[in-house]
Amino acid sequence: MGSDVYVVDKSAPGFTGIDTDYSIALINDLGGVEQFVSFENHVVTALDGPAAGETSTNIGTADVGESLESTDGGVFYVSTTPSSGTIPCYAPGTMIDTPGGPRAVETLVPGDSVMTLDRGPQPIIWLRARLQ
Repeated sequence: MGSDVYVVDKSAPGFTGIDTDYSIALINDLGGVEQFVSFENHVVTALDGPAAGETSTNIGTADVGESLESTDGGVFYVSTTPSSGTIPCYAPGTMIDTPGGPRAVETLVPGDSVMTLDRGPQPIIWLRARLQ
């Protein structure tokens, strides 16, 4: 059994409006809810979508420079530094900022440059994709 890593913050494409009353549902390929979480001590009941009628699990609060992490998907903790080896995963169609403008993640190859928050443009070293 493998592990997935999801990096979701205000800098992630499509998540610039994350607020305290938001929640995130992770949906599997069959449309089922794998996990439904909220943060900032706010619990949400979904009104529509795959999680309709479900109540989120509050995973806590993190300050600037911190993140909420879990190694088992059930217990979350605050981390003040990124975990060694953490690799962000992106769904097909996610637009990634590059020096030439946004590009769909599936069009990127090793050697292409992507924009980073702390070091400007950086080359992609390697890619891994899991096909369903």
